[in-house]
Amino acid sequence: MLRTTTNDKSTTDGNIKVAWNGYLEQLGFGLHDLDNQAIPCINDQSTNSRVCGAQLLCSDNIRSINHMENFQLAPSFFHVQLNLIWAILHVHCGSIEDTGGMQYYISLLGRVRLGAEHPDYRTLVSFTMQVLVGNTLLYWETVSKTCLTALAEAKPTFREMKSLTTNIYHTYVSSSAPHQISGVDSESEDSILCNIILLNHDLLIFYKLDLTISSGDFGRVEIFLSTLIMIFAGAGCKNYTMELLHFIQNLKKNWTSEFA
Repeated sequence: MLRTTTNDKSTTDGNIKVAWNGYLEQLGFGLHDLDNQAIPCINDQSTNSRVCGAQLLCSDNIRSINHMENFQLAPSFFHVQLNLIWAILHVHCGSIEDTGGMQYYISLLGRVRLGAEHPDYRTLVSFTMQVLVGNTLLYWETVSKTCLTALAEAKPTFREMKSLTTNIYHTYVSSSAPHQISGVDSESEDSILCNIILLNHDLLIFYKLDLTISSGDFGRVEIFLSTLIMIFAGAGCKNYTMELLHFIQNLKKNWTSEFA
């Protein structure tokens, strides 16, 4: 196990010193032992940016470890989740008077400490899942035209349950659902329902991504990458948009299939 270091990883120079300390001083590798060796390096976006800066700063050094060439960068998906839920909060924030917006639900559910730009992750996830589950339960009653207790007592078949689920998804969650309720003019359009559908859509993406990461299913994570890029780009999160674009470039073009 490596010892802790006092080098500051929030700076470009600090990341160079951390690599030197970890691989040469503590692990005892020689200056050329790591030449032509690829080292996975998974960090938050800020650290990856510093490592990229270090690679450019030391690009003239003949030893690969000295110019950080070995490190193959990838985003930490906890930080992807963290910034994704913040982005969803930012996009769907609205105001207390806007029915269906995040601020409306925060007030309705009596939640606190969620009004900051970057609120606590666990508190925010708990809140958003409460909104998503609450909306979903309401849709079950709306589509089935009965209360949940009566629906459970009726013991519907698998085909019936699948039909209800499909109806709920295409009516209240899918990306095409808002187009189905859009009116010819703005006065006839149900803007509140449209906004709630868009919120449901984004929260379901976050929920599925969370389950995928928890189960270690990287194949499904890879499927989500293009969708995540569009969400980050739409929310104005340029750093993570570029981070994921570089990651896809590495997966598809730069890395060998064995390494990727």
